[in-house]
Amino acid sequence: MRFSAGALLEVEATVSAWRPWLALTVQEFDAYRRLLAERLPETIGYRLPEATCLAWPDLGRQGAAEQEARVLVSDGELFGQGGENHVRLDFGISAPTVAEILDGNSRLTC
Repeated sequence: MRFSAGALLEVEATVSAWRPWLALTVQEFDAYRRLLAERLPETIGYRLPEATCLAWPDLGRQGAAEQEARVLVSDGELFGQGGENHVRLDFGISAPTVAEILDGNSRLTC
């Protein structure tokens, strides 16, 4: 497939315009993943995700199925082998919402 010079210039202009937004978004997600690591209760296992806005807290240590849910999360088993006892928590959201999750929630469950 061949592209015209004009089409290539449009693509370059678009990519250039998005670079500052992308840099800010990556910076925000990094802050959120670290905030989760600092603020989740010690009874919940957590490893910093490397390249995603999804966290996979491990609830296996606290018998979380018996706890009251305050945040909607997805059962990790739905995402394949290795997801047992984990939940999927999307932190690709606004800073106030991440703070609300952590401030109002000491227990996570699905």
